[in-house]
Order: sequence, then structure tokens, then C-alpha cells
Amino acid sequence: MSEEMVFQISVPTDEEGFVLLECPLCGELFKLNPSDYQDDSVFVVYCPACGLVSDSYVTNDVIELGLAMAENYANDLIMKELKKFEKKIKGSISFKVSKKPNRKPELPVMLTIEAFEKKIYPCCKKEVKLKPILKMSGSYCPYCGVMDYGFE
Repeated sequence: MSEEMVFQISVPTDEEGFVLLECPLCGELFKLNPSDYQDDSVFVVYCPACGLVSDSYVTNDVIELGLAMAENYANDLIMKELKKFEKKIKGSISFKVSKKPNRKPELPVMLTIEAFEKKIYPCCKKEVKLKPILKMSGSYCPYCGVMDYGFE
């Protein structure tokens, strides 16, 4: 059995093309432009709040959707194989597949409304959207990790 599992999850952007990200270490939400952080010159992304690097800044909504899609896909494959098995068995043993498992809802990822403000970091000249308190109190540049104390 060689089936390839391919899922595509659409993550919405705001009106200016920024995508919502969440630091798994401190829980801070921030927005980056996908073309900036997917650039080949960017090796890691630093959290603007804690300054630490994570493997992924995917929000919980995206993770939950991916898990639901994977579980539904796995259940569909299992049911397909059980139906084949049901047809092959004949004789004194009976095998009947009667009920499919309930499908998990695959709710699309919604754009979260948050009050973010734009900040251009002088070190990298790239634009980020942050919560106003983080912008005022100082934050780390997501592209190089340098602390910017919020004085503009």
C-alpha cells in the first residue's frame, strides 16, 4: 500500500500580507510578511518578545486543523482497507464493517483580529507587526535577534 498523504492548509494573511505567528515558548503573537521570513538569507526567526528561537511559530488553530485532517485521512484509509477485507472473507467467519468513525471538523483557519502596530527594525530594515505594548517596551528583531528598545 503506497499512498502519499498531501495536505494543504490555507493560512490567511491580513490586508497587507502579514501572517499571524505564535511563539511556542512564551505565547506571544506577532505578524511577519511570509516573503521576508522565507527568504534564503533568513536562517532562523527570533521571537520579538522573548528573543528565543523556535522550530515553528505555527498557531494552535493551524496545528488543530492539521491534526484533524490527518486523523480523518487515516480513518478513511482504515475504512477502505477494512471494506476490502470484508469482501475477501467467506465461509465460517463473518466480518462486517458497519459504522464509520465520526469525522473531526476541519474548520478553516480564521484571521484573528488583534491590535498590531507596524515596526521597522533599523538593523534589518524589515517590517513586523507587534502588539503596541511590545513595540513601546522594546523587542527583539525577528531576523537577527538584536534587541531594539522601542525608541524611534
